[in-house]
Amino acid sequence: MELVERERQHVEDANGVIDSWIESFNMQLDDNGEYNWQANLPEQHDLLIDKYHALLKNWNAMISEYNSVVAPKDIGRPLAASEAQIAKVLKLHAEGIPQRLIVDEVKPLGRNTIRTIIGRQYRTDRTSVKRIERLGIDKTELVSAKVRKRSRDALPKRIKQTLDQGAELIREAKGLGRAR
Repeated sequence: MELVERERQHVEDANGVIDSWIESFNMQLDDNGEYNWQANLPEQHDLLIDKYHALLKNWNAMISEYNSVVAPKDIGRPLAASEAQIAKVLKLHAEGIPQRLIVDEVKPLGRNTIRTIIGRQYRTDRTSVKRIERLGIDKTELVSAKVRKRSRDALPKRIKQTLDQGAELIREAKGLGRAR
């Protein structure tokens, strides 16, 4: 008898949790006895995600232009190279000479300075990269968003099934309680 009562109480608690979900998500009972999302909440969410990805794509498309025009050119510590040395490094690089040989040609400059000079030209040096970077789409977030969408789409049907099963179990438990 005690087990039946505990089971009945558990089912009622589960039904209470489901009722709070229904209220939290503003779901409405339709003519078929199933709960549905009101005001197309999932569709609005998916639309916002799509808008976010479109905005992210536009941002990434214009970021290199922004960095070359708007962002200040000289951020960070000044280079330990004169304008003549920078011009010579860029000229040698344009000729296809490897960086380690450029270091030998422009003696007082180190390899990191040579790398920075060449990287500034393509905006791949550390300073340029630290300015404003492209934003990546987190693949794990995309996958988990799809999983959440699938789960959210199945929730109305699962709610109805769970409530129906709970009501049936409570009826059976009350019947067992009277039989004894």
